[in-house]
Amino acid sequence: MFPLANLKKIAIIRRNGLGDLLCLFPTILYLKEKAKSAEITLFVDHQNSPLLSYLPSVDNIVVFPTSGNKYLHLLRAALKMRWKKYDLALSGKTSPMKLMNVFLFALGAKRRVAYCDESWHSRFINFSLPYHSVHLQNIHQAVRSLQMVAPHLSTIPSRFQPTITVPRCVKQLYQQEIVALFSKTFGSSPMILLSASTNNPCNRLDPKNYAQIVNHAAQGLFIAALVIGLSKDQMRAKAICNELIIPNAIYLPRNFDAFMVALDQCDLFFVGDGGVAHLGASLNKKVVVLYGGVNPKQWTPLGREVDTFFHPHHVEKIEKQQIVHKLRTKIYESYHDRREDMQSQDR
Repeated sequence: MFPLANLKKIAIIRRNGLGDLLCLFPTILYLKEKAKSAEITLFVDHQNSPLLSYLPSVDNIVVFPTSGNKYLHLLRAALKMRWKKYDLALSGKTSPMKLMNVFLFALGAKRRVAYCDESWHSRFINFSLPYHSVHLQNIHQAVRSLQMVAPHLSTIPSRFQPTITVPRCVKQLYQQEIVALFSKTFGSSPMILLSASTNNPCNRLDPKNYAQIVNHAAQGLFIAALVIGLSKDQMRAKAICNELIIPNAIYLPRNFDAFMVALDQCDLFFVGDGGVAHLGASLNKKVVVLYGGVNPKQWTPLGREVDTFFHPHHVEKIEKQQIVHKLRTKIYESYHDRREDMQSQDR
């Protein structure tokens, strides 16, 4: 492995997925610590770019458009930034990918690092890491990324885990409209976040089953549910709310800041695998996340209070009573945390 302390310019590309971007940040934080004098440029898709304002800063950000020919966009960006003469360029994609390898080569970096197999495009990478799917299947994506520059690490040290704090000025813009969705009676009660959107149908409970699990977990307790989603998921959000017997409301954020404030208002997340789960963990929330067909050992959100349930085919086949028990425990913990917060504010 080459010495990191001598690096002056570093390029990293991770195009899509909020969770993917969060899994890359331990690598970025490691490089910021070990290559202190290096200038870091991060290449991301337009859909990911709003999250960067909530994460530790990098020196430069290059954003790819979401529409049009992705090969052309990446090639143009690589050629435009080639003059930088990067010492190191990393692919944040932790499996072989033609588009990433071509991009790193076009960027002209001295050291090009990516996971590679026997494909022709692997020839563009001069510091390749062997990709063995069986060996890597139980290694977390964030660890696989970090091992590109720190092969000796098999876990993510806590100081490299991404943490998010929503700025007070952003909260002031959107907090009141979210609080106003609920009556004042439940203003001091914990709030559980449910997501009408998931990135894969295998991670998605039927609306009735989704609501019934929450109803059973919250039986006899005062808790409200905020159902969040994209505009296209409004019908599913309504179907979930129609089955809930606890106070509930639907919130379809009009922009990314409103979305982040809504997430931050909640105490507990009960969601399927996707970006919301990863954001909840980075916000230091309690998270219960369901995985169907996706190995949670690779994709568990990086956080201290995350619990996962997994079925190799579909989340509907997970034992529901286990989920109910875990949610109920988390609700009690949320009550305790709320009381402690109120007591600390009174002091």
